[in-house]
Amino acid sequence: MDAVNFFDLKDDGYEDHRGWVVNPLPEYLIGEEGFGHLHITSVKAGSVRGNHYHAHANEVIFVFGGGYRFYYVTDGETSCRDVDESELLGISIAAGIAHALKNTGDDTIYVMSYYDREYDLDNPDTVRKIVTE
Repeated sequence: MDAVNFFDLKDDGYEDHRGWVVNPLPEYLIGEEGFGHLHITSVKAGSVRGNHYHAHANEVIFVFGGGYRFYYVTDGETSCRDVDESELLGISIAAGIAHALKNTGDDTIYVMSYYDREYDLDNPDTVRKIVTE
């Protein structure tokens, strides 16, 4: 898996006059250990989520409801990508890659996050790492 990979979800879905339908979790990204863990998070306008990395889990995210800026750190360098609300992107993030996203719009957006292993609330695989404020 690349450190961070942006992939177009329109390739595995469609859009018509009613809106869009996508498969936000392509089968090839599901871990070999079974399904793993899935959750959905809201991000209020101007807020940041993330600022962490996962020591062991690979993550796939799908953001919907508005535009955002995605930050990630590879080889000690912070990169970012602005994503317009019209783009339907999935983002796969390898274990060990620090990441965060900032809601750049005026409304709440939503993030579907998938880890390729079970998530233990008593012993989380999340390590705090500030990528952006």
